[in-house]
Amino acid sequence: MVEAEAGEYLNVETSHDGDIVVIVDKPYKDTVERNGEKVIVDNIPIELNGKKLKYTPGRKATKLFVTAWGKEMDNWVGKKFQVTHKEIEAFGKEMTVIRPKLITEEKV
Repeated sequence: MVEAEAGEYLNVETSHDGDIVVIVDKPYKDTVERNGEKVIVDNIPIELNGKKLKYTPGRKATKLFVTAWGKEMDNWVGKKFQVTHKEIEAFGKEMTVIRPKLITEEKV
């Protein structure tokens, strides 16, 4: 398993509140290590301010995307969302996380 650098993922260090993200390729399954255990995650290739990154959405974000764009993740390519930084309390500490906000296409 290849270890990732923090700078290659969308997170609070690589983004600003309000940034616009574009999904540029089909999401794919990947195996990562969390708390000493291997877990399978969905990685979404994205572009943020001209830089190619990966986004690993949590359950809430995935549910938001599925509700808006459907279960077939291949259809998500070209979709956009806005980055929002949200302060939460989890695992007994406060942290800042990414919460996507959907951008709907305007009809002209």
